[in-house]
Amino acid sequence: LDYSGGATCPSLLLEPSRTNLITNSEYFSSGWALSNITANYNNSTSPEGLQNATNLVPNTSNSGHRMYLSFTASGDVTASIYVKPNGYSKIGIQNNAPGGGQYFTFDIDTLSKLDGNETDYGYETAANGFIRLWVVMPAGTTQFGYFLYVLNDSYTTGNPGLYSFTGDGTSGILVYGAQAEQSSYATSYIPTYGVSQTRAGDSSSLTGASDLIGQTEGTLYSEFIVNGFTNFGTPL
Repeated sequence: LDYSGGATCPSLLLEPSRTNLITNSEYFSSGWALSNITANYNNSTSPEGLQNATNLVPNTSNSGHRMYLSFTASGDVTASIYVKPNGYSKIGIQNNAPGGGQYFTFDIDTLSKLDGNETDYGYETAANGFIRLWVVMPAGTTQFGYFLYVLNDSYTTGNPGLYSFTGDGTSGILVYGAQAEQSSYATSYIPTYGVSQTRAGDSSSLTGASDLIGQTEGTLYSEFIVNGFTNFGTPL
């Protein structure tokens, strides 16, 4: 059931099968590489309501500050992550190598795109002051690099892989729930703890509806939002 957007009456969320290619979506000590940044685990309350959000704090070197990992993918990849300002409010997401590839930068405070050669992105508000941000990027080759940069207030435009600043060793950004799925749009979060995980496709059906609709005639009504699909089978 989907309560997004502050709804008090939920809707039924039906999604296709998807795989989170990131093997550690919440605990970035395994699989991820950290460069000039410290990851303080279980630092704050996440959208899940548990104290398992990570605080990414740039160190005091004048350099780029990031975490990253690589995995096998092809076609479009939608990268998503829950983020919250904690001294800094600007982040960058990039694929392939630092200083190259597709990139996207975003200001969490103003909820606005700063720069980047990707135009297919979005966000939604989440619990405990987080937003879930996603951006669609082409894999280009079978190897995909997921780079997440913490940027300071002086950043305005440009490739985050080429941006350097001196951190204060305290300010950072809270992160939780990283996901990468081979798709042109984001689906709901799939947590992983050491291996990639696949969510089965959803479906809904109703049988024995004689108390709801006549057996020879009647009216069927449905209200829904199309997100990523255009074909619904053969019309009745």
